[in-house]
Amino acid sequence: MARLPSPGSDAGTWGLILNEYLAVEHNADGTLKRSADITQAKSDAAQALSIANQSANSSVADGGITTSKIADGAVTLSKLNTDIQATLNSVVNKYSKPADGIPSTDLTAAIITSLSKADSSLQPSVIDTDTSLTANSDTALVSQKAAKTYIDNKIATLASGAIFSQGVTLIDPTVGNVIIWRAPYACNVSRVLAVRSGGTGAAINARKNGNSTHLSTDLSLSTAGNWLDGGAVQNSNYSMGDSLEIMITSLSGSPAQLTIQIDFVLP
Repeated sequence: MARLPSPGSDAGTWGLILNEYLAVEHNADGTLKRSADITQAKSDAAQALSIANQSANSSVADGGITTSKIADGAVTLSKLNTDIQATLNSVVNKYSKPADGIPSTDLTAAIITSLSKADSSLQPSVIDTDTSLTANSDTALVSQKAAKTYIDNKIATLASGAIFSQGVTLIDPTVGNVIIWRAPYACNVSRVLAVRSGGTGAAINARKNGNSTHLSTDLSLSTAGNWLDGGAVQNSNYSMGDSLEIMITSLSGSPAQLTIQIDFVLP
């Protein structure tokens, strides 16, 4: 490794040692080996100083900084001009959890009109409490109590012994069962009837809740085009919620249509 000559030693070789030491950073003509790097460093430093001086003495042109260049939250309230600060503070003070709500004077005329219409539409005067619903109105609102009373009264007016029917028509029927009705109130089965169109024969039945048949023997539809009565019924009493199920137990000759009707009577 290159070194300087040591005083009192290196006799006869100190010149070689010194030349070797100087040759690390010097050329043979005495110039520095890294003079170009030093010159470039001086130039870079001078340029940087010039840019810094220009920045210190210049201002940003209008529109020079766009919103995309500003980080969220970077501009605080104190950096805005006093007029904008006053406007924002006024809005915050007015609508920060107002104790009495937003004053109507701060609403537009259109909003005030809409709110007034909504308020008047929900006044008790437009709630119909007539249990007979005689007004037959398209705009009045019926109270819950009036609606319930009206329905209860209608059910109560159904006379004991009144007859009604439930049934189904099956096109291109197949053997199987299908639930067709759920009893909304207590009633009793009085008859099971059916008619066949096309084919050469069919047999049907009906049952309650999937297990209680209404005919002890299936009704045979031996004649097409005529209503046939299954005769005496069994398991006839229905409670509210019971299900009526139609049963196609056999078919012959591919009937085009079967219609089954179950007559009920109110107790």
